Amino acid sequence: MKNLIVFSAAGMGDRYSAAAPTFWTTMNGFVKAGWQVWVFNASAKEGVTNRVDYPDGLHLIQQAPPWRKQTQIKKIGHAFALSQLAWIRRWQRKQAEALIAKEGLDKTNTVIYGAESISVLAAADIHTACGLKLVTRFFGIWDMFTKPYTWKNRILCYPKFDAYRVAADLTIMTNDGTQGDKMLRRMGNQGKNIVFWRNGVDMPDPKQEAAQIPGLEPGDKVLITLSRLHPGKRVDRAIRALAEVRRTHPEAKLLICGYGDEEKKLKRITEEENLQNAVIFTGGISHDQVFSYLKRGDIFLSFYEASNLGNPLFEAMRCGLPVIASDVGETKTVVIHGQNGLLLSGENLEEEIPRAICRLLEDEDLRKRLGQGSLRFAQENFWTWDERVQAEIDAVGALLAPDRE
Repeated sequence: MKNLIVFSAAGMGDRYSAAAPTFWTTMNGFVKAGWQVWVFNASAKEGVTNRVDYPDGLHLIQQAPPWRKQTQIKKIGHAFALSQLAWIRRWQRKQAEALIAKEGLDKTNTVIYGAESISVLAAADIHTACGLKLVTRFFGIWDMFTKPYTWKNRILCYPKFDAYRVAADLTIMTNDGTQGDKMLRRMGNQGKNIVFWRNGVDMPDPKQEAAQIPGLEPGDKVLITLSRLHPGKRVDRAIRALAEVRRTHPEAKLLICGYGDEEKKLKRITEEENLQNAVIFTGGISHDQVFSYLKRGDIFLSFYEASNLGNPLFEAMRCGLPVIASDVGETKTVVIHGQNGLLLSGENLEEEIPRAICRLLEDEDLRKRLGQGSLRFAQENFWTWDERVQAEIDAVGALLAPDRE
């Protein structure tokens, strides 16, 4: 049997959690393909220490790292954070060594897989010590490309720069518009096989009805955002734009789908703009609800700081929604101005956004044409998740010797 030892250091919940759908869709795909998968997750969530052995061959071992509260202390918190990262790296290495010895795993049947930063370094340790084939997995780089490679930043951003330099048998960098491929080249990564893939995005079920959402009336024109509520997602731009839009289009409402630390701030902005009856916060929604919410929208908005090329935008395009997005990162490789959306690139973005929204609200033919362009682009350019995961399974499986009858 083929085996995959996976290191992660993110708060992911269990395998059916919505907290890390990209990660779990991939892991579940390996299990479905007949792999035995061990996930050693040094969770950032305080108090998590458990092991779950699923009957289909997935084993999830989670351990909360120490010094969670101390990392938040000003001035000395970073020192605790570095100590915590060292602890995670050592814990993952020891867990894998014990598993390899117990199960008799070796380089003929097992691949080590590091997902992001510190886990990449831990996986590289096992690669060196045990000779297992190494896969490194990055989910984009966000603002790291703008940071110079100095000793100060190597410490402040540890372990990201070091992880980008690891030469693996297979390196998978998500093409989310943050130019991760350029970062790998910039860091001189000498990996044997580097792939730069977009995430997959499934097809909406044509039989699925649009969600019934309290606060929306039949005649409303619905602007929609879908993301984790994080400062870098800049959902505040959509709220402030709505205040201007409703001066001439009182039928416009904003649907904010997602949850996160930014929610309180966004609700405060909503109150300041007197939009309590025009902005609807849905909270977190499960993956199987996403398309039903998108089907209730008329225009999809995305104004991230680094790049807009995440699954929410791809899913909106699968639904045939016209897109209004900021021209950051590689967004322009997907959102083609005037073909499937409006791409805003001026210096006065806060003024451009409401103008673009009003333009689409006032021109139904344009709105329809851009929506059709979104759907067409998605059909011609996006993998489904099954296709995306299969490509990864094939690439990882190719690292092992072929099975012999």
